Amino acid sequence: MPEKRKKQVLFRKDTHKRALADLEYLLNNAFRYGLNVDIQGLFREAASDHLPISIAYNTPDGNKLALASWNLLADVHLGNYYRNVKIFDIIENDPNIKNDNSFKRRAHWLLSYLAEKLIKQGKDVVIDEDEIDNLLASIDFSKERNPEKAKSDARNIIHYFLDKNNPKHEIFIQSLIHSVEIAYAKSQGYLKWEHRFELIKNNKALIQKLNKKDILCFQECTNPEDMLKLLRETSGKNFKMIQHRVSGRTNDHCVIIYNADKYELSADNNNQPQVHRFGLANNTKPCLLARFYALDDAEKKEFVIGSIHHPGGPEKSIKEIKHELDTFQAKAHPQEAVFILGDFNHDRQFFENENIENFEVKMPQKGTMAGPDFGSVNKPIDGVLSNRAGGLDVKTITMPAAPRVELPIRIEFHPSTKLKPM
Repeated sequence: MPEKRKKQVLFRKDTHKRALADLEYLLNNAFRYGLNVDIQGLFREAASDHLPISIAYNTPDGNKLALASWNLLADVHLGNYYRNVKIFDIIENDPNIKNDNSFKRRAHWLLSYLAEKLIKQGKDVVIDEDEIDNLLASIDFSKERNPEKAKSDARNIIHYFLDKNNPKHEIFIQSLIHSVEIAYAKSQGYLKWEHRFELIKNNKALIQKLNKKDILCFQECTNPEDMLKLLRETSGKNFKMIQHRVSGRTNDHCVIIYNADKYELSADNNNQPQVHRFGLANNTKPCLLARFYALDDAEKKEFVIGSIHHPGGPEKSIKEIKHELDTFQAKAHPQEAVFILGDFNHDRQFFENENIENFEVKMPQKGTMAGPDFGSVNKPIDGVLSNRAGGLDVKTITMPAAPRVELPIRIEFHPSTKLKPM
């Protein structure tokens, strides 16, 4: 292969990528820009694919309610390593590809295989016919419902993305670079909560902002005790916690942590805390509602705090959340203030036609999502559902930019003579 052509097929960080990295640094946030936007670049300095939000509300009696919410990305959901890669946008929008899960799964598998091979092999990697044959031979198709179709799908996805005549070939290259970052982060343990929690502990500016809040809601919290202990030790406040997960088999917790020196959980007629636990999306998304009152309020006016995780996809669950709220309130507290914080998985426009009387979804202006899930990259999708939305000040809590993973890798795609679509 001529030297000039070889340089064209090598993966290296060029001037354009350096410019994007500089832009990320200057903007001082955790998002990734350009073709290879995804969550994994965050994990060198940020702990999640979401950014936290701050919510302030001035009560009628002149007090200030200081709240925060943050989706912390539970370890149980790290199985989607390679799905947040640009290549899947191509699959969704290409009219020549049938939009079936089998094809998507093969793309996921191909990226993960190639990326992990690049990590293991190191500096110079050649992807040729023999390597592809080894790739196909490594898969046990007998467990598939239709083994022959599964094998055909595997060959087709390889041919589709490695074909240099495919106009999407360069995007595949970018996606593979991205997958190398994921494989590296995975192999080095960057994705695990233990590492990401260390990033939170070491981010003094972030901790200072969180410590100013009196009620904090977390979604996808792998180990709630970690956050409770950290907030107690760094703030000096008497924080207490309530939590919920949909089963003992998951580490996806929904959490409300509150300053017990300022607020107390209301009790029911049986002297039990007024807490309502439920799940959305067929009980896969844990949610919490709790009723509080301020200890310095002689009238003990109650209000509701919620920590929820709205599902992605086309379904809207706002009315289901409102139904759970109505059940919790039992029509006995129609005038109380309600603040339901969390990850809504969509921007505010998605919920505009819900028409829930006196309730509104409010979100910050700046984006809170750094991954492309459900087309939400760089959009604000974390917020609050409230009947006091007009008095809320909702802002994104920004974080430092995440440097890219630097790996001295060069990759060549050799033309294939044997590999043809089936």
